[in-house]
Amino acid sequence: MKIDQQNNGTVIGAIFTVGSLLLTLTFIVPVISVLPGALIESIMASMVNNEPYSNVGKATLATLLIILMFSVIGILNKAKKTEFKNRQVVGIMTIEYFIIHSLGFYIFWATSLNFRADGQLIFSAVKSFPASSFGLLILGILIDSVKIKPAAFTKPRIK
Repeated sequence: MKIDQQNNGTVIGAIFTVGSLLLTLTFIVPVISVLPGALIESIMASMVNNEPYSNVGKATLATLLIILMFSVIGILNKAKKTEFKNRQVVGIMTIEYFIIHSLGFYIFWATSLNFRADGQLIFSAVKSFPASSFGLLILGILIDSVKIKPAAFTKPRIK
């Protein structure tokens, strides 16, 4: 499939979004997708006071937000200077996939469950997965919006 370089971020982001939405039906992929967030949570549990456990959830959420913010800023700064090839956008989306879905899970845990934990908490990943899937499309649109446009598109043609 040939993807136009001008819109490759949006097209690949849409493909990842649709793929994520379809993978929601498996129930296991959403759970696996939030495991990097669980790793950060275990690190935060050793660094912050565990009473109440919501402190760990808040620290994890803040850490994931910082990671996402710095990674997106870095990606957008690079996109301004160089044109990403399709495989580079796929690599970016693959890495961001785990960050965005983990962040979506922790936002869902904070807003819907108020950081309450029970044995079924991990299945909340399935509930948060469809909404966080659209983050990949948004990232693709952002990548395309900061690209340097070719001269043919920025200057009016003289006849």
